[in-house]
Amino acid sequence: MRRAALLLLSFAVLHPLWGQQEVIPRPDDAGRQRRQLTEWRTVSVNEGKGVKVQPLPEVTLSFAEVVKKGSITFRLLFDGPKVSPGYLVGSPPVLVEMAGGLDYKGPVEVCVAFAPDLFPDHGGDLRLLRRQDKSWVDETRTLDREKHMVCAQVPKLGLLLLAERSVHGLYDDLAATMRLIPSEELQQDLAEPILQSRESATKGDRPAFEQQLKSVREQLAAASPDRLPAQVRDWITYFLNRLDARVTGKPAKN
Repeated sequence: MRRAALLLLSFAVLHPLWGQQEVIPRPDDAGRQRRQLTEWRTVSVNEGKGVKVQPLPEVTLSFAEVVKKGSITFRLLFDGPKVSPGYLVGSPPVLVEMAGGLDYKGPVEVCVAFAPDLFPDHGGDLRLLRRQDKSWVDETRTLDREKHMVCAQVPKLGLLLLAERSVHGLYDDLAATMRLIPSEELQQDLAEPILQSRESATKGDRPAFEQQLKSVREQLAAASPDRLPAQVRDWITYFLNRLDARVTGKPAKN
């Protein structure tokens, strides 16, 4: 629950350097580009605080503090472990693999510029997932849909995957956010139309989906602040807007 809340808050934060980034291109010759990008590259990293490294034009790493200088080995991949349920990979899948030979403190911010045409919904719900053991962990902190830039904070360097949150995944995020509602009665009142809208979305029944979302919005608007704090209302509204855009193809509301 707390993770969903933090993730939603982070979407509004924009990185000041994003406009200067390039994007990962769709390969004209996929075989040749795979060979080029799967080769390991090494970049040096100096000591200091607030250190930024750009091993490729589309990837920026930011270290809070590098205690001892060293180097990073790095490559892009178009194949890797299967994505977790609730996510969709690009065409082709895009992964970032990194290994570090340096000492640093704190998490590392990783920002990746992406080509929207590679992803479902043009990357409208793109996330950065980190491989941990045999599963993927969503480490996303910010997403700029206009600049086509997604950023994450990772505890250590490793394998990252760019993946789109699916409609079912967005419903899972919505369900987690619903648990933040202090009124159990309101949770129960909203549960049925949300569940019905999920079923309608799965069946492709757009009129029923829109009617059910309308019912949810009306209940949200009528709920008093003691039953539904303004911040939680905003989080729920965010996910409703994202679902509306994904299912109906309408532009997402702010």
